[in-house]
Amino acid sequence: MTFLEELGEKELGVGTYYRIRKDNTIELGYENKLKEEYDNTRLIINPISMIICGQKTFRCKISWFNSSERVHFNKKISNYDERKSYDIIVQFNIEKLFTDKNYYAFFMEQLLNKDRIQKYLEYGMEENPTIKCGNYVGYIDYNEQGKLKRYFDEEIGTKCHYLEEKQEERIRYRNKKVEYYDKEIETKEKELAELREKKNQLLKENNTDKTIKHTI
Repeated sequence: MTFLEELGEKELGVGTYYRIRKDNTIELGYENKLKEEYDNTRLIINPISMIICGQKTFRCKISWFNSSERVHFNKKISNYDERKSYDIIVQFNIEKLFTDKNYYAFFMEQLLNKDRIQKYLEYGMEENPTIKCGNYVGYIDYNEQGKLKRYFDEEIGTKCHYLEEKQEERIRYRNKKVEYYDKEIETKEKELAELREKKNQLLKENNTDKTIKHTI
């Protein structure tokens, strides 16, 4: 039996759990104690790791939501609409993640903070951002003082930024923006045409009045 198979389905506390899903992905749930605009973080991990720049990384889907939006399973496991999830690439120590409660809490609260993740995802959609990252969001570890810190491997970030799939995603993203601007231009051109027509009508009426005045 592998380490992941031994995990099964466990609760780490109120609103905090992990389980192996039917498709063999790993679902993590965490009740966010910081109480921001969301109070739950949900991560689904593809257990098949990718080696990038010699380091083990994992593809995941991340989502954030409020308790009222959860759909409960057996009154303890919660689910959420996966259409509202985001694809990320992350690093973690798999054994610490499932055995060290401090590591787990810091990972879910700090590394996967919604504002932080969305900032990196925005960078990932730029061709030459301040931080090249693609969907990569970093990792956490204990420093020499024994404190947990967030880290970002720039080499992995750059490699992820120029993965073929990410480049294609950026092309699709830019094409959608071009389509949006085309529609906006078309709308504005129609509005300008209507304004010109109204303007010309006013000038026509002015000329008509002038002609009538001279005739009288």
